[in-house]
Amino acid sequence: MSLQEAVTQVILFCSTFWISFVVTERIQHAALRRSALKRMRQCNSRSGPIMPVFNDSSHAFFKALGQRVMPKKEKELTAVRKKLIYAGYREKDALMILYGIKIALGAGLAVLSFIILFSRDLMQARHLLLLFIPFGAGYILPDVSLNKRIKQRQTAIFRELPDIMDLLAVCLKAGLGFDYALYRVCRKLDHIAPVLSRELGIYFLEVKSGIPRARALGNLEERNPSKELKAMVTVLHQSLSTGTDIAGALGVYTDAMREQRRQAAEEEGAKLSTKLTVPLVVFIMPALILIILGPVIINFINLARQGF
Repeated sequence: MSLQEAVTQVILFCSTFWISFVVTERIQHAALRRSALKRMRQCNSRSGPIMPVFNDSSHAFFKALGQRVMPKKEKELTAVRKKLIYAGYREKDALMILYGIKIALGAGLAVLSFIILFSRDLMQARHLLLLFIPFGAGYILPDVSLNKRIKQRQTAIFRELPDIMDLLAVCLKAGLGFDYALYRVCRKLDHIAPVLSRELGIYFLEVKSGIPRARALGNLEERNPSKELKAMVTVLHQSLSTGTDIAGALGVYTDAMREQRRQAAEEEGAKLSTKLTVPLVVFIMPALILIILGPVIINFINLARQGF
C-alpha cells in the first residue's frame, strides 16, 4: 500500500467518523429537546395555564383590554381574584386577562348578532337594544366557566385525597419526615392525583423557602375552598402542634373520607331512579302505549268502517 492510499484511507475514516459523530449528536439533541418539550407540556396541562388556547400576542391583547375595563372597586376585584385562585389560575395577569376575555367575548357575540340581523333585513333602530342580550351572555359566560372549573377542582380533590393520605401515612410509618414524605407522595402520585399533588408541591416549596409550616398549611387551606382539604389541614395542624402520631391521625381521617365517598356514591345511586322518571315518561311510555293500544285502535277503525 502506497503512502497516498494510506493517507486517503485515514482521511476517509476520519471524515466518516466525524460525520457519524455529528449526526448522532444532533439526533440525541433533538430527542432530548422533544422529551423536554413533552415534559413541559405535561406540566402546563397539569398546572392549568391561564388560557392554553391563546398565544402570547393574544395574552397581551386581552391583558391590555382587561386593564382598561377592570372595575375600580377593590372588594369586587378581591372576590374575582379568589375565584381565579380557587380555579387554579395563579398568574399575576390572570385578573386582567379574564376581564379582557369577558369584554371581547361579549362584543364578539353582539357584533355577530348584528351581522346576522342585518344580513336578513331584520335590523331596525329599536332592535339595537336587543344587542345587549348577547353582549351580557358573552360577558357572563367566562364566570360560568370559572365556577364550573372550581367545582371540578373540588371534586378532583375529594377523589384524590384518600389516596394521597394513604401513601403519606405509609411513608410516615416507614420513618420519613413529614415534609420529605409529602415530597415523595407528590412525585409518585403526580399523574394519578395531579390537582392535589400540585397543591402539596406548592406547600413543600413554601416550606423549603423558609415559610413556617403552620403558615404554609394556612396558605394551602386558603388556596382551596374544599371542605375535605380544610379538614385535613386541621388534622395536620393538631397533630403537628400536639406532637401526636400523624400517620394514625391520617389513617382515621382517610377511613372517614372513604366512608363519606361511599355514602356520596350511594346517594347518587338512590337519585338515579328519580332522574330516570322524566325520560321514562317522555320517551318510553308513549312507545309502550302505542305498541299496546296500536292494534286495538286499528281494529276499532276497521270495525267502524265496516259498520260494526
